[in-house]
Amino acid sequence: MTGFTNPYNGAPKSGFSLSTYDSSSCIVESISSMSVQTNTMTSITSGAISRVDTTTTVEEASTMKITFQLDLPTDASCRLIIGFPSD
Repeated sequence: MTGFTNPYNGAPKSGFSLSTYDSSSCIVESISSMSVQTNTMTSITSGAISRVDTTTTVEEASTMKITFQLDLPTDASCRLIIGFPSD
C-alpha cells in the first residue's frame, strides 16, 4: 500500500486489498477484502477561546467559541471531548 491515510474516525473502513509478491513478481498471498480501523486519536496542536456575547457579570452564563486545528479531516460521526478543570 502507498499513500495510505488513517481513517478519520473509529468506524471500520473497508475495500482495501493486500498482496505479497516473490522476487519474480508472482503473488504469494493475497487478501481481496480487508477492513482497517483506527484507535489512535489525534492531538490538538493549537486552539483559542473567544467570547461570543457581551456578558460581564460574575457567575452568569456566557457563550464562548472554541476554535482549534486538527491534522485530520472530521465527519459527522466524530466526537470531541473537552475536559474542563474543576475550578
